Amino acid sequence: MTDSMELSVVTSRVGDETFDITHYAVRGWQLFVVRGDIRGNACDVVTDVLNKTVDDGSTKLIVDLARVNAVDPSCIEELRRIDRQLRPAGGDLRLVVDGVAVLQAIRLAGLSGRFEIHRYVGDIVGAVPGIDEGGRGRRRGAMPSPVVAYPANPHR
Repeated sequence: MTDSMELSVVTSRVGDETFDITHYAVRGWQLFVVRGDIRGNACDVVTDVLNKTVDDGSTKLIVDLARVNAVDPSCIEELRRIDRQLRPAGGDLRLVVDGVAVLQAIRLAGLSGRFEIHRYVGDIVGAVPGIDEGGRGRRRGAMPSPVVAYPANPHR
């Protein structure tokens, strides 16, 4: 496969002011990079996009949740349903997670240990320029961590 074909944008962006999804085709995998909050309508949009891809015949999906700030546990349950749908056809759904919010949602959904979870997309498909800087390091476009200032202890 040539370098120009290793990464192609399938859908540039879907979403609103609280979240967005970018869909790529990477080395035989369908990669969905999700940013923002996945709650309420956002969960429906994410699962609709994934379901359409599965309906179109794709069996290898990566959902990159490393840039997600918050996720509803019911959305994690929907991801598990899609994964179960893919398995009999030899398919696979893998998650990229780099934050406590997503791990907590997985735990709250009662699905700890049910997904293959990676920290970088590159760990699944190998280094791809522009995705996560070769599988290591700070991701481009990652939302910065908030700085929390704690007041001084008044009881000292």
